[in-house]
Amino acid sequence: MKTIFKLFFLLFPLISFAAPINVESIKLTSSTLPTRLTITLNQPAVYRVFLLDHPDRLVIDLDRAVLHIAIPHLADETIKSFRKGQFDPDTLRLVLDLRKPVRYNQYFKPKTHEFILDLYPVTAAVIKKEKTKIIKPIVAKKIKKPKPREINVVIDAGHGGKDTGAIGAHGSLEKSVALSIAEHLANRINHEKNMHAVLTRGGDYFVPLRDRLFLARKDKADIFISIHADSYTGAGDARGVSVFALSASGASSEAAHLLADKENSSVLGGVQLTHLYDQSQMLRSVLIDLAQTATINNSVRLGNNVLDALHRVAQLHDIRVEQAPFMVLKSPDIPSVLVEIGFLSNPSEEIQLDNVHYQTRLANAIFAGIYEYIKKSTTTSPT
Repeated sequence: MKTIFKLFFLLFPLISFAAPINVESIKLTSSTLPTRLTITLNQPAVYRVFLLDHPDRLVIDLDRAVLHIAIPHLADETIKSFRKGQFDPDTLRLVLDLRKPVRYNQYFKPKTHEFILDLYPVTAAVIKKEKTKIIKPIVAKKIKKPKPREINVVIDAGHGGKDTGAIGAHGSLEKSVALSIAEHLANRINHEKNMHAVLTRGGDYFVPLRDRLFLARKDKADIFISIHADSYTGAGDARGVSVFALSASGASSEAAHLLADKENSSVLGGVQLTHLYDQSQMLRSVLIDLAQTATINNSVRLGNNVLDALHRVAQLHDIRVEQAPFMVLKSPDIPSVLVEIGFLSNPSEEIQLDNVHYQTRLANAIFAGIYEYIKKSTTTSPT
């Protein structure tokens, strides 16, 4: 019996909480520009799209997806052939072999579960630009397309060094699990065009909480993500992921603390107060309060996107973003969330959290939530 239980716990990380995602149809529409590929799923999925060259290919990775339908014959002036593969045990890979280089736009329709990919031949855009110059040679101006601003994501692996954090039933340390997932997340972000990840710690050493906030500001963070693991010693068998944003009460108390130090209040990044030294402390306090209220709202929006993405790969401990006065979330102008990636006090979940494949899936889901938040918050996505 003990042997059976040991086998169960060893295999448990490979068992997903949710049913696999089925690819129900794949359709190609190429009669007009752009060439459109529509992949219909039975539920939302975490996906990644990227281009490869030599030869030209476009790759689509779908987490937890399976393809039981026959592979359709997809070919036109842009696409040479279509094939499938398995990137890892949990990822379906679809590959479009291209006849020529392309650029693409991607989006997902939640109501119909349709993943849509529009392909534009690179040469078509160049030809169109040359024609415009011939028709209007005098008034035509060469307009430089502004380069998208790089989005900085600071990732904070909780605890470290002398501060081990939670200790699992089998001896796993929160500081180690959090750092591993943070590194997976940083690698995923750094593979995305116009996104850049920075870790508050890159090894097993301790960084004070206020220093983590300072590092986020020093690296001009657009988003701050803190990774932790939970522990529960009470009755019951707690498990699942949670996402936290700062509570309003926590924001107010920290604003008061920041105001107590004139130097701190003058270097609050997006909250510019240096021109208000001759104004009352109350006015300065109101400005910080307004800025932080907006930041908390953005943090909750970010948290909802991350929570939705995590729900596709893991069980949730709470179905909504919780709010609490965590010190590490108290930047007045940086949307910040804390992700509790599971309970190390739960023996089966501890085994999962030690599994590199599960850690990668959690990191990819957190990235998907971040990407969705950025896409909804800006007129142009990172790609």
